[in-house]
Amino acid sequence: MNNTTVDELKTLYLKMGGKYADVKDIQTDAEMIDKIEDIAVNGVPKVVVIPMGQSESIVDYNVNVSDMQGADFQVIERAIVGSVKKLSSGVLPDYWGEGNFIALKFIIIDPDVKPSDIKVGIKGSVALDNDLIAAIKVEDKELPFKVVTTIDGYDYEDKYNLNGLVLAE
Repeated sequence: MNNTTVDELKTLYLKMGGKYADVKDIQTDAEMIDKIEDIAVNGVPKVVVIPMGQSESIVDYNVNVSDMQGADFQVIERAIVGSVKKLSSGVLPDYWGEGNFIALKFIIIDPDVKPSDIKVGIKGSVALDNDLIAAIKVEDKELPFKVVTTIDGYDYEDKYNLNGLVLAE
């Protein structure tokens, strides 16, 4: 293939939401087609992440969401932003240590996905329970929050940027 085709494929990749830095050095159409297929498959979320409401609580951990995160806490596209309070006592810090925790809900979009197909986390990942909520400790907001959904043996990964979080000391 000639460079015109590769350039056209790069343009298509960018229109699909890809980043130029990911493809700027690619020289062949086969490599570009792989990138386009990847964004076509992984670009559509299987699961949507939303913040838990301020008036809600996580019964399993005996904690109110308002004790974990501020009213400004939200999920905007692929970013989780807002203020996160520090927990020094209770079930969450007793189990994972004192720190900042976020409370998230998960809405399954793909009808073939079950809660057991979903793993979430920042440093490592844990399987999502049937309640479709998670409390996650944020130790390093430079690391992304990941949602990995496994369908028919294939992993689909969605990453959420945490740089916009304000962690209480």
